[in-house]
Amino acid sequence: MTNNFVLEFKSFHSPDVEDLLTWEPSSPRDVCYWLEFELGEPKKEESFVFGVTIATKEGFNDSQDKYPNAFFQPVLYVENYSWRKTMVELQNILRQQKYGSWVEAIDVLKDKFAFEHR
Repeated sequence: MTNNFVLEFKSFHSPDVEDLLTWEPSSPRDVCYWLEFELGEPKKEESFVFGVTIATKEGFNDSQDKYPNAFFQPVLYVENYSWRKTMVELQNILRQQKYGSWVEAIDVLKDKFAFEHR
C-alpha cells in the first residue's frame, strides 16, 4: 500500500445544527447531532459523503433515552464541545489512516464513519 493518497474535508453539513461554526450548546447534554461531510482529494472535485454522530456522553445518553429507535452509530465522542475541537478530532482520524487509493480509503474509513455513496 502506498501512502501518497491524501484526502481532505471538502464540506460539512448537519441537519440538526444550523450553523456549525457558531453553535454553542447551552449544556453538554445538548451535544448529540448528525454530521455529514465530503472527503476528496486536494484540487479534485470528486468526493464521497461520510457521516458520524458528534456527541458528549451526556448528550448521547439523553438522545438515546428520548429517541430509542434512532440510529446513532458511528459516534465520535467529544468532551467540552467546540467546533474547533471537533475539527481537530476529525482531522486526527483522517491523518492517522493510511491508504493508497479510494478503494482502500473507503474500506478503512467506513470503520470510523458511515459511508454514503451518492
